[in-house]
Amino acid sequence: MVSRILCLLTLSTSLCLLSACGSSDKPELVPVTGTVTYKTQPLKNASVVFMPEEGMVAIGRTDDTGHFELNTQGQAGAPEGAYKVVITAVEDLPQTAAPKTADGAPVERPGLSKSLIPEKYGSPKTSGLDATVSTDKKEFTFALTQ
Repeated sequence: MVSRILCLLTLSTSLCLLSACGSSDKPELVPVTGTVTYKTQPLKNASVVFMPEEGMVAIGRTDDTGHFELNTQGQAGAPEGAYKVVITAVEDLPQTAAPKTADGAPVERPGLSKSLIPEKYGSPKTSGLDATVSTDKKEFTFALTQ
């Protein structure tokens, strides 16, 4: 009788734990898209980051037309709410004059890059870009200037 009660108790505890694992505290995501231009031209291969005051960051990358779609933790979309927006676009610089060691081997060094847009857009404090995501507002246009 005691073993039967322990078995039922173990089974009910396991079911409670499994049901808790299946539930999610993640907020619902709204599909968010947009376009980024710089000096009226589409900004390709730029990173677009929506940063909330607290919570999950949403990230996207622009295509050749400047279009992006946001993802949050690998899922399409972003939670509803207010965001600071950060945009970065860099190009790698060639390492043509890389220094060499005494035996003539090139010195390993991290890739150098330069920003294709003003660096102010790369910080939430200086970008001046904001967005409020909702089911009614899910498409954004960012026209970057000097």
